[in-house]
Amino acid sequence: MMMMVMMMHSTLLLLPILAAGNPIEPRACTTVSPTFVRSVDILTPAYIPVADGTTAVYKDSHAPDPKDRYYGHIEDTVVEFSGIPSNAQDCEFQLFFEKGFHDIIAYYEPVKIDVWNVDQSAPSNSSTISWNNAPKPVGLFGVLEDLELPRGVNLRGYPAYDHDVLRNVNSSNCKETMTFRVSISSSLEKGGVQFRQRDQKVGPVGGWRMVYNCS
Repeated sequence: MMMMVMMMHSTLLLLPILAAGNPIEPRACTTVSPTFVRSVDILTPAYIPVADGTTAVYKDSHAPDPKDRYYGHIEDTVVEFSGIPSNAQDCEFQLFFEKGFHDIIAYYEPVKIDVWNVDQSAPSNSSTISWNNAPKPVGLFGVLEDLELPRGVNLRGYPAYDHDVLRNVNSSNCKETMTFRVSISSSLEKGGVQFRQRDQKVGPVGGWRMVYNCS
């Protein structure tokens, strides 16, 4: 079944971009969560893709080798926002982790992520997506440089963010459906990070989001 995360329309005050340094004035915006988050792996079925709603991006430093089926491992994630209203303006794609969020694993540091525009929308059924039929990159939309990772500890002892972290990917004109492909940056020899999309129902909030109609 396709992971359909209910669109969360809410007006909120955007927090300062703590990870980027200089604070900004709070803005009132409409915020929506993705309706599709699914990873695709070049080595499937050797690697089982993670569950719907989890971003997983990975690049192995080894060249593909028929003697080792795990060499050459590359994993990308397709992220889609659908149902954006026709009156939406200035869509800004963001990555946000609320204080206390801990459902994130980094395999290597630094974490640098490329976000790509793609040639088509995600399939209606997430179980049918694969490396071969997934939306293909057609142009770089934005880059997340040196993603900040959690250094604090939550009540369960897992590393958790001790402050809110907001990273802007880029902004563009809004469309009813906006689809992206996320990968480890081509400038890195190897890299990997994985995190689960979490909304206010299961908080702390974390993952991708789109904001628009800011004032």
